Amino acid sequence: MDAERLLQQVDAVIINGGEAQPDEIAMQLQPGLANAHVWLGSVLLQLDDIDQGIAELRTAQRLEPENPDVHQTLARAFWLFRGMVPEGIAELRRAIALNPEGGYSHLQLSMLEALSGNLDAAEEAARQAIELQERAMSGTEGLLIVGAHSRLGYVHYLRRNYDAAYAEFRRELEWVNTSDHALRERTVIELHQKISAVYHARGEDADAIRFGDLAIQAHARRVSAGADDPATRYYIAAVYARRGDVEHTREHLALPMSRLPQFTRWRLERDIDFVGVRDQLLA
Repeated sequence: MDAERLLQQVDAVIINGGEAQPDEIAMQLQPGLANAHVWLGSVLLQLDDIDQGIAELRTAQRLEPENPDVHQTLARAFWLFRGMVPEGIAELRRAIALNPEGGYSHLQLSMLEALSGNLDAAEEAARQAIELQERAMSGTEGLLIVGAHSRLGYVHYLRRNYDAAYAEFRRELEWVNTSDHALRERTVIELHQKISAVYHARGEDADAIRFGDLAIQAHARRVSAGADDPATRYYIAAVYARRGDVEHTREHLALPMSRLPQFTRWRLERDIDFVGVRDQLLA
């Protein structure tokens, strides 16, 4: 089986619940193809077979210890599916050392460092991501990523530099609204939540409600169209948490808590947007 056909089957398992099963794919893997084990590991993670998914990624690591994709995917397995954030950060740093042009690694590193309270490291990673995003937008080189200005905005937000945070969020929103990026809808919802939080922190309640409602309404349209995911649900929960609405916060946290319980709990313990309702949520 060639790599393209294998990837199609992996995508079928992840996206469509296709006929190809992970064990069938495993039987057809080329034993020396590290990226095939990365793909299979990713499928198993999505199917909630976390231990076996990590085992496949470890196999890929043994085959190609200097493959940045292996370390980036292993990082995601650690932080997202196991809540092992320090281990995830370490793997992201290995991935970046091997491939400094890996925009996704910089994006995720910035988020995790920010939530961990390491704001200088988070800012450095965000600025690296911005450089890569802008180079890709200009068409000069690299794969197009989205969210780099959001990451820097979040660092400013945590530092309570709300004007700078707002400027970065708006910059990202203006670009996303003119793009056809695959993550456009989800990213706009996240940005509306973040802008709402900035307004709330500045005491501008009317604008906080307006942007929060934009996020809520856009998410409702996605769900009505059959699209739902834990990350976007988390951002909607954050809108309600800022409003002190425990009932709706719990409602929207149900999906991330069921799919990604370790990371979601780790994040809730640190996320300042949930500070007003945290004790009730984690009791």
